[in-house]
Amino acid sequence: MKQIFICLSIILICISATIYGTAMAESPEPSNQERYELALDTWLDKLFYCESSNNPNAINKKDSDGKPAYGLGQYKLGTFLSLSKKYNVYPDLTVDMVHAYAMDGEKSYHLTKEVMMQNPKEAGQWGCTKKIGGYPPTKEEFGIEATQ
Repeated sequence: MKQIFICLSIILICISATIYGTAMAESPEPSNQERYELALDTWLDKLFYCESSNNPNAINKKDSDGKPAYGLGQYKLGTFLSLSKKYNVYPDLTVDMVHAYAMDGEKSYHLTKEVMMQNPKEAGQWGCTKKIGGYPPTKEEFGIEATQ
């Protein structure tokens, strides 16, 4: 009986080691694109925390220029609209719709990420860019050819 228990224990250990080893072997290194997007998402998280405490409903009635700013990225409505069209993110966005888009966390995040991917220099419009350590990562830093 003791020998059967030992044999079963050894078999379970071997199965566990095989499963664990297979799981480890199937974890490929992330691609340069995946590493870049992770770094950009981390930068965006810092930006949004600095700008709005990650609150998509944040409204600053009087931003540094005296005008209101909205949502995660604390966008002026004109800025949200112009970036949406300039970078072809929300090309059909109208003046009537822009407030709802700026206050929608997913849309604000998506716009900001797309703009930063196409032109990281646009980050200069946020005062928080300096506070969080500077501009976002670039594709070139990760060995990815920039498009545009």
